Amino acid sequence: MKISFLGVKRRIDNIMPKIKRENIEVTPYVYQSIDEIPNILENIKDTDGFLFTGKYPYGIAKDHLRADIPCVYLSFDESCFLTTLLKIRHHPEKISVDTINPDIIKKVYSELNSDILKFDSIHFDFKTNIYDIADFHEHNYKSDSETTIFTCLYTVYDELSKRKIPAVLINHTHFSINRGIENLLTKYYFYNSKNSYPAVIIIKIANYNEILGKVLNEFKLQKMLIKLHEQLLFFQEDISAFLMNRSDDTYTFFTTRYFVEKYTNNYRHFPLRRDIYNKFGIKFKISIGFSANPQTAYYNAKSSFALLENGNDTVVRTEEGKIINILSSDYNEFSLQTTDKKLKEIAEKTGIGLINLTKIKNMLKVCKKTEFSAFDIARELNTSIRTGNRIINSLKDVNLAEETGLEQPHRGRPRKIFKIKI
Repeated sequence: MKISFLGVKRRIDNIMPKIKRENIEVTPYVYQSIDEIPNILENIKDTDGFLFTGKYPYGIAKDHLRADIPCVYLSFDESCFLTTLLKIRHHPEKISVDTINPDIIKKVYSELNSDILKFDSIHFDFKTNIYDIADFHEHNYKSDSETTIFTCLYTVYDELSKRKIPAVLINHTHFSINRGIENLLTKYYFYNSKNSYPAVIIIKIANYNEILGKVLNEFKLQKMLIKLHEQLLFFQEDISAFLMNRSDDTYTFFTTRYFVEKYTNNYRHFPLRRDIYNKFGIKFKISIGFSANPQTAYYNAKSSFALLENGNDTVVRTEEGKIINILSSDYNEFSLQTTDKKLKEIAEKTGIGLINLTKIKNMLKVCKKTEFSAFDIARELNTSIRTGNRIINSLKDVNLAEETGLEQPHRGRPRKIFKIKI
């Protein structure tokens, strides 16, 4: 994993020697002023994740970050503050602090059985400049010279030094750094494991007005709706979803891509639609959206509803914006439609299913690389390693996969790496 690490030089120099992790490549990007952050981000082209030295630079950068690349900042935790107290060798009773969560300081003092007589903490947003923070500390110090200032910001520490105001700088520890990297790795694997992607399913009763016209009275309508809701609860349980919203004719469910693909057998059928039609004569229009975050998944599902006016019953919009039309004329079976002639030709030559080829092609695009192991293929397709090897071999037979080396996983034997050319 390639990590872009942003911070001021002294903070970067303090942290880099403490990063001792295999399978990650950390590239530092140093700025003199926070105003340089947007330009630095714009020029970083090849990265798997962004890591910031603290919350403040992250806040400046967040509006300039890509939504599909994970981003984390290193937090100042209990270990950071406790280590600082050990270095100064006493527990100040009057404190002025920034950046670090006040609850952390109170918790550490409680564990040490120490009291705080005066405690001032500044809550700032990312429009607050360093001079405002320095003014806050200076005011507290001049109000009571026994106040000890703790700051997590080098720039604030330097500004206070210019004003001849004593301050203690809080630094990161090995523990806080490793915790931040673990958080970034967790986000990275989530972003690159499409099975975990949020999925939003919007189900609309297509013939709702027609049904209202046929129902003789309100009691029969309510009885039918109760039975319908019961079936939707079974469906909700099947896909491990929760109901986000419900109106008279529309239902919105939140789940993950894994459960959608499992329930539909990779888009081949949608049992709920068939069952509801057979039992109640109700026709559903279904729009499904995937993305790395729930907000965009909902947008993808909602914005795709216009496509259902052309005779389609179900449509899927993927995280890349690709549309998969699932057509059905008899409410019994789905067929996956694609306009990719090249994939169709590969499917005919190799015997690999079109759905699996489409998933592999999307994997190449999302991961922005072409080299994968059979394990990677199996994980992407939610299948066995044996099937992953069989797919690789089928691609090799037609010169669409080429062995390029070995990958050493955390455990087990090295895995062969193949360059995929589809």
